[in-house]
Amino acid sequence: MNLFSTTPTQRQLAFGLLILRIALAAVIGVVALAYDISPVDLIPEIFTGPLGFLDDGAATIAAGLAIWKLLTGGRAPKKARNAEPTGQV
Repeated sequence: MNLFSTTPTQRQLAFGLLILRIALAAVIGVVALAYDISPVDLIPEIFTGPLGFLDDGAATIAAGLAIWKLLTGGRAPKKARNAEPTGQV
């Protein structure tokens, strides 16, 4: 959406949705961090040793992906999308 060719109401709506996405991303991050710190796990470390960290890692990766999709819409950065190969190593 081009913000220069929209009405003030459309800009306010777009800004409100952006704030909502940022807030939701922050909540997801806090919940993932709380799960990682929490002694209550799906796979407890005390019984399974290092394998118990698998669910913590999976929760962190899932939260990171969810935050990335929320904030970018799942798109690669513009530089990466439009980059032309230069042939330089």
